[in-house]
Amino acid sequence: MPVFLTASFSYGEDCNCNTTFKWLKTTFEENDAGFKYILSIKGQAAFDYHNKTIAEKINAAKTKEECLPILQEWLGFFRKGHIYIRSLELKAANGSTAPVKALDTLAIKNQFKDWPKLQINLGEFEKYLSNKSTQDFEGIWDSPPYKIAIKKTADGYKGILINDVPPYWEAGQVKLEIKNEGRKLKGIVYMRDHAKVENDYVQALGQNHLQVASFWLKRLMPVLPTEEEVNFS
Repeated sequence: MPVFLTASFSYGEDCNCNTTFKWLKTTFEENDAGFKYILSIKGQAAFDYHNKTIAEKINAAKTKEECLPILQEWLGFFRKGHIYIRSLELKAANGSTAPVKALDTLAIKNQFKDWPKLQINLGEFEKYLSNKSTQDFEGIWDSPPYKIAIKKTADGYKGILINDVPPYWEAGQVKLEIKNEGRKLKGIVYMRDHAKVENDYVQALGQNHLQVASFWLKRLMPVLPTEEEVNFS
């Protein structure tokens, strides 16, 4: 499920960005299912450098309007387009309030109800995978919060969601594509808001890890031997 973190500020008060950042960092690290996985992929050194860079910007922020984009930048280390922070304006001392926008989940769901789908019988697909003599990108993959079945097609591969991630995604919808373009592979992924991200970056890291554009995926099936040098567990 997409992560929405809400930072609370009293209406009209000055922003203590340092305190809010500490809360965000602790809350995210302790509760996000994909935190340890992304950290294992990118490494502690990269995370420490990212924290140092963000801390310098946080210390210079004076207002809520300056603070929130920096907090969003920190979250971008993990899953861009999937994790968002927003400001909640609380009631002021004089009783006035600033508007707070709520997610209209039904409207969001209806907005993407006609998104391309590819029907897949999961049981039959798993049996097919188990009987394959050679392996490629086909398989069941995990990229929290998404579980994706990657299936070969006429022009490459399509990644089909096998779990609902409400309100934005439903099982059966196409979440990513790998296309053959001449001698190159093009990776296409669709973000939480269905925005399209594509580039030529499609790379298998050993037999059980895969990067498609901005997505990192871990193979769930079939279970294959993992080379020691790419064992992220």
